[in-house]
Amino acid sequence: MCEAGSSAAEGGTRWQLPSGEHKYGCDAGSTGSHETSLCPPHREPDSVAVLMVAGRRVGRPDRPRRAEREGDRGSAVQTQDIPAELKSYFESSHIALALAAVTEDNPLLLVNERFHQLTGYDATDVVGRNCRLLQKDAENREARAKIHAFLEDDRIGAVRTTILNFRKDGRPFVNLLYMSKLKALSGEVRFLFASQFDISRSQPELLSAYDAELSRTLSRLSPTLAESGIVIEGSLMTIANTVATVAQAKLTLADLDAPGFP
Repeated sequence: MCEAGSSAAEGGTRWQLPSGEHKYGCDAGSTGSHETSLCPPHREPDSVAVLMVAGRRVGRPDRPRRAEREGDRGSAVQTQDIPAELKSYFESSHIALALAAVTEDNPLLLVNERFHQLTGYDATDVVGRNCRLLQKDAENREARAKIHAFLEDDRIGAVRTTILNFRKDGRPFVNLLYMSKLKALSGEVRFLFASQFDISRSQPELLSAYDAELSRTLSRLSPTLAESGIVIEGSLMTIANTVATVAQAKLTLADLDAPGFP
């Protein structure tokens, strides 16, 4: 689906950032707050408008890449294979969730309303596309490396990392991304599961509340998916120091808004 977090960007670009803090489950000016993404990296530029973040080019793609558009047909077919119980859980979840295919380029198959509230993208915008679209052209080197290892190594069942993402309206945020593999009893990976959370406009207690909700989500999904012969791989790595994690994310946004950056 999408590639996840890296260290804070240095330097900055002019952004108009919202002044208020988010409540749990809420996006700036909206009512949701977390984000997900499963995206193998792709270096091909696809942008017309370009800005600079930490001395690097960060583009704003205007339309889906051709490979993503061509993947729509295959992802539509696989969407039909998603267990009904999983679709129902996505619809009722209070946190942002996304599901991606394990076919080439890992196109998104399913996103919920909380995902839309967090990112501004709804299902018609992203289904059939790789969630790298949330990154624009941000490097996110550490996050990309973690996600590569997760996707390529069958022994790694889950991954969690921060990643610089952009909402549909162009506003940046630091996404705390969690990804897990959903496997058939045969060991074959069926889907990639993900959840996202905006830690850059949050508070430590809200991050703790999100962690608790994500943990409950995984616990509740396990028996539900087991009825369809699917197992959730890996375990949730909770954030030990929520204060430091949130503070670092806020610094990342501050760097993006720093004056005097070319």
